[in-house]
Amino acid sequence: MSARPVSDMMFLLRATFWLGMTFSAMDVSGDIALPTTGELAAGAKTQATRLCVENPRACLETVKAVQDAGKSPVAAPDVGKAGADTLRREDRMPGWRGRS
Repeated sequence: MSARPVSDMMFLLRATFWLGMTFSAMDVSGDIALPTTGELAAGAKTQATRLCVENPRACLETVKAVQDAGKSPVAAPDVGKAGADTLRREDRMPGWRGRS
């Protein structure tokens, strides 16, 4: 009975040791800066410009598709059959509970 508290304590010591090793290996200097929304938009604009220069036809098709998508209203999903009750009678029966 006295072996259980010792094994619990060893688990805690090992977990603490490995968590300490993990956190000590992490870089917490705070030098990492995430890009702002403006920087992300500028990058997207640069890529879009490059696409239009390299392939003008694909650029025009993409612009037309985006414009068409903006004009058409979003259709509500058709729930028809998906909302119907699909359970069979056997599915509603209680599960097997031993010998009958």
